[in-house]
Amino acid sequence: MLEFFRDPAWQFVGVVLAVAALAATFLVFWLQRQRKTLSYEVISKNQLLTVREELEGRLQVLYDGHPARDICLLIVKFVNSGNVPVSTTDYERPLSLSTGITSKILSAVITDVDPENLAASIDILESRVTLKPILLNSKDFVVV
Repeated sequence: MLEFFRDPAWQFVGVVLAVAALAATFLVFWLQRQRKTLSYEVISKNQLLTVREELEGRLQVLYDGHPARDICLLIVKFVNSGNVPVSTTDYERPLSLSTGITSKILSAVITDVDPENLAASIDILESRVTLKPILLNSKDFVVV
């Protein structure tokens, strides 16, 4: 019976099975590792007026009765892309979007959340929007 297993073909099959078992072990380990990841995606960035339209004086936008120039609509999605919840204690500081000191944020709102009962809120300062720390489970997101 031992002569049967000494055949090079069976030895090759044994090596292939051992390598497959080792690869499966690493694959299971890689899939089960815990990742705490918070990411963002710019969904849309649109200039509402073109420079040409503004220069030609053909179109003017007023915001709260004051002229507004170079208006841009920005939609950003914050998502827990890991497989472990991100709790409020995990934040070193709140998430924020800054447009720079030369611009001003006219308005910011939360347009979508998942799950629907997620109590997300934002603060708006001159050129910064800040998302207050909240618990985000895996695949939860907030769109601002």
